[in-house]
Amino acid sequence: MYHRERVKNRTILDNIPSGVYTVDREMKLLSFNRSLESITGYSAEEVLGKRCTEILRSDFCEAGCPLKRSMRTGETLRGIELNLRARDGSVVPIASSTAVLRDEEGRPIGGICSFRDLRELHAVPISQGHAREFQGMLSKNPKMHEIFDLIETVAESDANVLIEGESGTGKELVARAIHRLSFRAGKPFLGVNCASLNENLMESELFGHVRGAFTGAVKDRMGRFEMAEGGTLFLDEVSEIGLHLQAKLLRVIQEREYQRVGETSARKANVRILSATNKRLKERIAGGTFRDDLYYRLNVVSVIPPPLRERKEDIPILVEHFLSLPQENHGGCKRSCSPLAMQALLEYPWPGNVRELENAVERAKICSRGEVIEESALPAEIRHRGAAVPRRGGSFGEKAANLEADRIRESLVHTGWNRTDAAARLGVSRVTLWRRMKQLGIGA
Repeated sequence: MYHRERVKNRTILDNIPSGVYTVDREMKLLSFNRSLESITGYSAEEVLGKRCTEILRSDFCEAGCPLKRSMRTGETLRGIELNLRARDGSVVPIASSTAVLRDEEGRPIGGICSFRDLRELHAVPISQGHAREFQGMLSKNPKMHEIFDLIETVAESDANVLIEGESGTGKELVARAIHRLSFRAGKPFLGVNCASLNENLMESELFGHVRGAFTGAVKDRMGRFEMAEGGTLFLDEVSEIGLHLQAKLLRVIQEREYQRVGETSARKANVRILSATNKRLKERIAGGTFRDDLYYRLNVVSVIPPPLRERKEDIPILVEHFLSLPQENHGGCKRSCSPLAMQALLEYPWPGNVRELENAVERAKICSRGEVIEESALPAEIRHRGAAVPRRGGSFGEKAANLEADRIRESLVHTGWNRTDAAARLGVSRVTLWRRMKQLGIGA
């Protein structure tokens, strides 16, 4: 039975076009598929049981090994570009993806790595950075990678965290990630939108009430602090809490106790507070609508996910991810995005951030009949973003501007909106590219 299973696994791996290998917890090779034999020049028989560093000799082997990172943190890494040395001594550029292997009970037992040979793509410029998947978030942006690292660090403490950012930037995803990585992960994670109720109802929502505390209180009711005991309470839109309730919330944080509405005895609170806002709380403090002492209690650590317009290199990978999600009544058809549609998505400023992008892709999937998402399937405000630059007719100068704009857009799309790579592809400086983009009305 065990032998048949190994033969089956070997057959599956050998039919994968990418190079794939697996290792145990000591980094010793357990499998080495046929594509990887072709890439490296080694046969599986001569490498199995040896440490992968002895065979692959990658420039990442000694420091920053992505497979070791996946095995240590549990995260999946994709598209990491590096070099390995083949048996004949030649250097092979590859794109590597790594993940942890787990047994049936979820315990880590090793790792898996797949390689894509990039030698046939040597004429294509290599984009900076790699896509990193982290707790339901996906990004190749360095600022987002710093956010991921900060989340890991903050999760190890029990400090209150304030997550500040525009609507749609994933503030609740950040809060859930902190909870899942903390020692409170086995306890409840409860969220409450502080803008959804008036102050009297919000007090009862947070702290609970006893029977007869107010009209309609026909029985005792637990509040969110009590329901989240031992876990995490997420206060979304915390800026909308009134001053009276702010004072009570401050007391809970300082004294670790609270009272149900209508109750005289205090109850202990063992809850971590994560809060979020899309408002500038310091402006609220200056205007007298938010307490500064509460602000500093909530804001022991600040996490500020950047808006999507500041990480446009993430748009192609996010679109690919959203297109891969199953859609009712569409079977298993794989979708892709046309160049013009992707160009429109890259130029749009995304005031609603990732949430708006997901909505736009979902709409496009519904409105598209074929496998390719065309520009016409996108919402009108996204399609018309580039209308300021004339497309046809006009003077010679306008036509020349159109041609230059098209060339710049093509380079930006080709490089995933990486302006440094696009400038190199166009043969101009990054500053010159930025200036021409501004003059031609191309989204920055």
